[in-house]
Amino acid sequence: MRMRSIAARLCAAALLLCSRAAAAEELDLPLGTGPVPVLGESAKTGVVVGQSNISRYRRLLPAEVAERVSKGDLTFEAAAKSLPKPARAGGRQDAAERLAVDARGCLPAVPGDVRGPLFSAESLQSSGASPQEQGFKVLWNSSSVAWAAKSFTQSLRLAVFDDERSEGRVISLVHKRMYPGAFEAPGSPSAVIFRDKVEITAPLPLASLAWLSFRLAGAGADDYVWIASPLVKKVRQVVGSSRSDDVIPDGFSADDLLVWSGKVDAASPLRASRQVMLVPVLDTVISEKGPENGGCADFPDAKGMVRLNGESQRFPQYPGWIPTNVRFYPRQVWRVDFAVSNPFYREALISLYVDEETHLPVYRVSWGHDGRQRKVILGAIGFFGARGDVVPWIVAQLAWQANGKAHSTLVTEGLSLCLGHPARPTEDSFDPSALAFGAEGPAARNEALKRPAEASARSAPEPRDAD
Repeated sequence: MRMRSIAARLCAAALLLCSRAAAAEELDLPLGTGPVPVLGESAKTGVVVGQSNISRYRRLLPAEVAERVSKGDLTFEAAAKSLPKPARAGGRQDAAERLAVDARGCLPAVPGDVRGPLFSAESLQSSGASPQEQGFKVLWNSSSVAWAAKSFTQSLRLAVFDDERSEGRVISLVHKRMYPGAFEAPGSPSAVIFRDKVEITAPLPLASLAWLSFRLAGAGADDYVWIASPLVKKVRQVVGSSRSDDVIPDGFSADDLLVWSGKVDAASPLRASRQVMLVPVLDTVISEKGPENGGCADFPDAKGMVRLNGESQRFPQYPGWIPTNVRFYPRQVWRVDFAVSNPFYREALISLYVDEETHLPVYRVSWGHDGRQRKVILGAIGFFGARGDVVPWIVAQLAWQANGKAHSTLVTEGLSLCLGHPARPTEDSFDPSALAFGAEGPAARNEALKRPAEASARSAPEPRDAD
């Protein structure tokens, strides 16, 4: 048994080293852009991109992000080097041969065991694929990274900045999510894609404020959402479109988690294109710490891995919300422009930029029903290594509100990934009646958990009090 354990650890270490040492892909930058120095013996640092030289890098960024650089809201170091590559110890599962999307973007069934992208690169770039089909596949792949974890828990630090010299109002949160592989028997059909819970833990006046939602499969199935308020001591069920409402004014919404956690089969892709862009990356692999924990890998060293300018003062003339140890690297990116089919969502149109190799969304720009820009979000990729797996993750987000009144950052300070059969979070963590101030007893709990399994063909219920 001991020799088997040692052999497993050696295999994991080899995979981790291979993922770090993989050669960087040579990417041709658009004519007239750059330079982007290749880090090595001759170049220890990249080039700092800011107001004075943004004209040479504008085509490597979304126009809305480049505009933020030109206004002095953002500066960063751009460079090129070999970066860690996603890896799974058991090999990546490619479901492209057995999965398809229909005209509305729906999958034929909700997959239980997801180990990699739902659709292959060849499937995305097929000459016969329409822009709408490509768009749906890119959006589903952007969900596959968290989906492959089966369940996870992350500790988040939200900072809301009222102005560029502010230190930010800090709010601590815990985000838990569970996918069918964690709560359904293998091969069992599921109407629920994931269960999601966000709870504020500090400061004290906001502690226990929580949002619980069940993401239902199907374009016509409205998500189930409950909100628990410590102020009125009630749990209230609200419509699914409330996931697009800001949890904290000028902060973030539930659909902003991991840059975009929106409903794929409620999207209507308009265009899909592939291009080289500068992508924010924290270029180290954070290793698992501690003993095996029921199939879950813990990363307590995540706290402090992303440093903001307010603390580091690397760019003293710039605002405190800028992540200063995140470099921007040239990467292949998919851009998907899509309309949101639910008229009650805050966003009417979204441009999502998804890193091709990791399948993580790294930029998002949204517009409201009045045609005005609502929000610009930037997401930084990090890497976590556990038992031979190298898992890419969004480790920091920077969001600009279109009203210009506030900006916010959302940084991962702790992460637990349950890549095997998880011991946590348990199903009870996602029980609507177990939310603070909402205990109703076993009968109500069983009824609340049963409803989503029958909901894929029904519309959302009217809001109601849970107590």
